[in-house]
Amino acid sequence: GVDVIAGDAQFIGPNAVKVGDATIRFKRALIGTGSRPRMPDIEGLTQHDPLTNETVFELTERPDRLLVLGGGPIGCELSQALQRLGCQVTLVQRDERLLPREDPEASELIAKTLRAEGVTVLLAAAVEHVRDHVASVRTTGKTTEVAFDRILVATGRIANTESLGLEAAGVEFERAGITVNDRLRTSNRRIYAAGDVVAGMPSFTHSAWAGAEYAALNAFFPVFLGAKRRVIPRATFTDPEVAHVGPSAEELRAQGVAFDTVTTPVAHNDRATVEGESFGFARVHLVRGKDKILAATVVGRGASEQIVTAAHAMTHGQGLAAFAKTVRPYPTRSEMLRDVAYDRSIERITPTIKRMAKWWAGLRR
Repeated sequence: GVDVIAGDAQFIGPNAVKVGDATIRFKRALIGTGSRPRMPDIEGLTQHDPLTNETVFELTERPDRLLVLGGGPIGCELSQALQRLGCQVTLVQRDERLLPREDPEASELIAKTLRAEGVTVLLAAAVEHVRDHVASVRTTGKTTEVAFDRILVATGRIANTESLGLEAAGVEFERAGITVNDRLRTSNRRIYAAGDVVAGMPSFTHSAWAGAEYAALNAFFPVFLGAKRRVIPRATFTDPEVAHVGPSAEELRAQGVAFDTVTTPVAHNDRATVEGESFGFARVHLVRGKDKILAATVVGRGASEQIVTAAHAMTHGQGLAAFAKTVRPYPTRSEMLRDVAYDRSIERITPTIKRMAKWWAGLRR
């Protein structure tokens, strides 16, 4: 029952859109135009036909030398994948570490892994200009010339708001995207927005799906579903994977939140040990002195699946106690978060409780 019209849409008023020669009037509208790769302003870059995460999959031949700009999730994932396919990859990251939004230990582990696999990782570095398939890369105290056959840009994304006629519709927007309230409604009460086009929302497929779900329900029914309060996990699909949910430790400190941290290394997990996995961890941040989960990180194979347990607990107000009570198949990596709960329990055993337990055990002999 849906009419699908192909064409470029533009608002021509607060309740009308023009597509080609047709004018469509609406009671409610949902903007879901997404985002596109952001192209950095580097002299000579566009003349070298840069690849993005959208065009790299169109390659039919393997470039011998690949220069990757950006050390976020896309840059790390594609650097590792293409290095494994036989490219010699150089990864240039402006920040002092890869995956700057993730746990510092996770960032260090991924950098170590990429370097061990042959990727040249340049941190705190920036490309000054590109000429004749050679990039001038400035690092601390020196400039390095990096030759390449193809260049891949992974320096972020930009919302697709141009040519939509948002001004005519009375929809407020900024450089980062369209501004919305907690119901995902724009400054025009008739119009909602979801996905990458929304300012301040995570740029993930699953986040866009979750936003579209709530925006549609809020638009058509008398409900108030707070989309911005939904718990949205994220995952970087490197090997090992890095998965996280909630604020980072740095963000919690900046907010003045007092928290405890419990960490269990992957070496404590029998499944990981049997399969030869020697690095990784599960880490949970909790409200200081309470069993309330603020955030969690899992690093290792299958981390993207394991983080769902933490996201589910946070969504439903459950603490680490729920992890400990849930019986899991053995041996599986899902036991890592249960082990975090056990470690937390052990940490909270006071000297007094230890003495009482020892006394009680003596009576029971």
